Amino acid sequence: KILPLFMPKTEGKEETSIVWKCEDFIRKECTTVMSTSTAHLCINAFHLIVTLGDECGEQFITDDLLQQIFWFALSWSFGGMLKSKDRDTFSEKFVATHFKNFPMDQGNIFDFKLNCKTGQWEHWTNFVEKWKYPGDDRLDFSTLFIPTLDSVRLHYLIQSNFVQRHPTLLIGVSGAAKTITIEKFLLKAKSIEKMQDCNYKKLNFSSMTTPQNFYNSAEDMLEKQMGTTYGPKGGGQLAIFIDDINMPEINNWGDQVTNEIVRQVVEGAEVYDLAKPGTKKELKNLMYIAAMAEPTGGKNDIPNRLK
Repeated sequence: KILPLFMPKTEGKEETSIVWKCEDFIRKECTTVMSTSTAHLCINAFHLIVTLGDECGEQFITDDLLQQIFWFALSWSFGGMLKSKDRDTFSEKFVATHFKNFPMDQGNIFDFKLNCKTGQWEHWTNFVEKWKYPGDDRLDFSTLFIPTLDSVRLHYLIQSNFVQRHPTLLIGVSGAAKTITIEKFLLKAKSIEKMQDCNYKKLNFSSMTTPQNFYNSAEDMLEKQMGTTYGPKGGGQLAIFIDDINMPEINNWGDQVTNEIVRQVVEGAEVYDLAKPGTKKELKNLMYIAAMAEPTGGKNDIPNRLK
């Protein structure tokens, strides 16, 4: 049922699809924080649809609920690449025009979570836990994490990818709490079903990080399991968090060599043994999550093949 919403009804007339109209609107009316392909954004939408489908359970999915699922996933996939101001534009001018069943008078579509059981739009503030003052004299403001609307919906979106074992990337300006948001999520990952044995390790990239540095760090986290298969030390699952993934140096040819080996590990779940040329290591039970600053103002972007 969901595919006809993404694909054009008439062969050869892509402009009849909502996806094409969405891409065209964003290209003309909005500014994205990072360039990526439409195919990639559609894949992200499908990942979110899988999560929403799981939330539906065994219940029958009506056409109205299907439309709600489609628009929630499409909005976050395409609109998630926009800044707050452009998200408002996207919601008010595009979503409101093509999706009449959303209560625009209550806010934009990014302010609400879809309850797949009831078909109701619930404001994200309803899911923000009340912060409790620690109540001691050793309060360290630098370590405080107060849940907000942004952190709650980011945790939901990260978890949607995490449980499906898809890599995740957070992009934002410096000081937007990307690092602490990811760390707080990973600390609670053990409470997620099927993730009780999941630990995490953090890698900090800089302009001095080389492919050899990344290879050595990854090797320190792994142990041989069987044949050419390697997995986390001590068993279980391991989430590798790469902070400032866009920091490694870009060479004279425009290549970010360090992130090419990162791409090989993330995409292929394999890496070649640098000590034994020609020997390939197969990596199992690893998940990846990263954070980076917006690629503007002289800050690096990451290779298209890594996106």
